[in-house]
Amino acid sequence: MGVVPSQYQSQLGGKMVVGALPAEMSIIGRTSNGPGAVVFNLEDAIENSVSQTNNGIWLLGYPSSHQTLGQWNVVSNQFTSVADSMASIFIPSGGDSLIVVGTHGHASPGIDCPGLPTENATCYGYATNQCGEVCGGGGVPTCSNGYGGCSTGYHKCGSDCIAMNESCCYDPAHLNTGHSNLAWPYTSYVWMYDIGDSSGNNNSGNSIPSASSSHPEKNNLTAVKLGQINPWDLYPYAVFNLPDTKFNGNNRGTTGGTYDSANSILYLVYTSGQPYPQALPIIEAYHITIGDAPGGLVQFYKDASGNFLRIQ
Repeated sequence: MGVVPSQYQSQLGGKMVVGALPAEMSIIGRTSNGPGAVVFNLEDAIENSVSQTNNGIWLLGYPSSHQTLGQWNVVSNQFTSVADSMASIFIPSGGDSLIVVGTHGHASPGIDCPGLPTENATCYGYATNQCGEVCGGGGVPTCSNGYGGCSTGYHKCGSDCIAMNESCCYDPAHLNTGHSNLAWPYTSYVWMYDIGDSSGNNNSGNSIPSASSSHPEKNNLTAVKLGQINPWDLYPYAVFNLPDTKFNGNNRGTTGGTYDSANSILYLVYTSGQPYPQALPIIEAYHITIGDAPGGLVQFYKDASGNFLRIQ
């Protein structure tokens, strides 16, 4: 959840913005197949908690009936995968974009395991860090009955013997987690959406290729607020791996974050990937600068001395 800067509160219809968390909730149909955003006023939320009404304005989201960024559990691309999660949502001071930061699965196990697919290889099953145990699903070997010393009707996957109808997926980040939607490898990731001007036109420099959208000239949040397009018509105008991250492929990625608008610092929380009681969180801080608006370049960088703030 983040604060909407004062210059955009009337334009977007609220003082706060809250994001959706795909892949972090079971039953994807209850949430968004990609980044989501609702703006609201905190005072209304407190008052409406009694009356149980909702005055939020839905500006961004991809329900199951409108999977614009790619079909869930089928496609893994630069915009979405089955294992994506959103950790922080904010509008940087002086900027003209809504920024979502989270974890993106690239679904390319062949990067580590020769012979396995190197693209679009999402997997639903148990995780292993042993290439030779991977089986089941598209593009990988058939599972062998009794493999790894397991009883008949089972095969080895990580530390478990699992049933023959279960897939064993290469994913060192999700060992011993049971069934999961997996898309190894993972990176800390940024999705950027244009706020647009007060008439619902794109800000200069925040455009997307016309082939990506049926409304390329209205690819912004204000156009949704004005009813010119739908929340699921939007494409991020930029997506990229978060630079300079200390993200460790053996942990489970970005789990939360908050933006300090007074100092233009984004704080992100990671799991350490260590077992209890050493499983302390890791906090990373990014200084954020904005280029000359409109369409100013948003930069995530280390501090002036080159040190990377990392607290554990």
